[in-house]
Amino acid sequence: MNKDSEEDPVSFVGRYSIKDKPEDVAKDILKTLEINPLIYKSSNPILDWINKAELNGIFISRASFIHSRLKLDSYELQGFAIADKFAPFIFVNSDDWNAPQLFTFIHELAHIWVAETGISNNIEPLIRNRTKHHPVELFCNEVAANSLMPSDYMLNLDSDVFSSSKNIFEVAKQIGVSSIALLYRALNLKLISIKSYGVLKDHVESDFKEFLKREAEKKTKQNKDSTNLPIYYPLILNRNGRLFTQIVLDAFRGGFIEPTHASSLLNVKVNNFPKLEAQMFRWM
Repeated sequence: MNKDSEEDPVSFVGRYSIKDKPEDVAKDILKTLEINPLIYKSSNPILDWINKAELNGIFISRASFIHSRLKLDSYELQGFAIADKFAPFIFVNSDDWNAPQLFTFIHELAHIWVAETGISNNIEPLIRNRTKHHPVELFCNEVAANSLMPSDYMLNLDSDVFSSSKNIFEVAKQIGVSSIALLYRALNLKLISIKSYGVLKDHVESDFKEFLKREAEKKTKQNKDSTNLPIYYPLILNRNGRLFTQIVLDAFRGGFIEPTHASSLLNVKVNNFPKLEAQMFRWM
């Protein structure tokens, strides 16, 4: 669509390659999107990132279903990126937890910055599995780690942070990453030893299993309450993305596409377009 309307190509697509330093790519992503990874407006940082990315011309979709009968398992697919120079696109599987979603999102941004279209799973690889990952995936992981956990910030952390899984969780939560991601970053920066990493990782994983158990119990209780139903328009907006939604609505109102075509693209009835558009301004 952008190419057909003679739009200029997006300048940051392919600005770097995997031969460059991951920290340089990370700094450019933060500068281009005007993101401070230590200060977020939202309690869910990925919303800040999505907002800035869409303002810079990146199309984004967050969903856990391809259609009503096909659910996407986050263990099989966490996200993918299409590094099109006119319409870069990122998909993030919303079936995952918030912190992994954020890491996945920035991992996919890195794919766009190095112009490498790709499908991602098992992001944040374990040490023993590093050799099984493609060099591009490992590079994009490093970019994501540098973006979310800058070395200056990590090197200035109090040493007590890595004395317990509870402390690790508190710091990880503040910057929107998982405890495992924070641990792995600390290991790479030699803030902790491999032995300490192994011990702390076991504690973190044990804590996470307890968390999953509590969440499962909470979900079971919520499912008994018939009022806890998914909110339709936010889900549609997450799946379509605000940038794509706005382009379709503008094209519809400008008479460039037929009502039925616009309705099909957005999966919303034409007479409900005002409700969808109203949701766009409440989304952030």
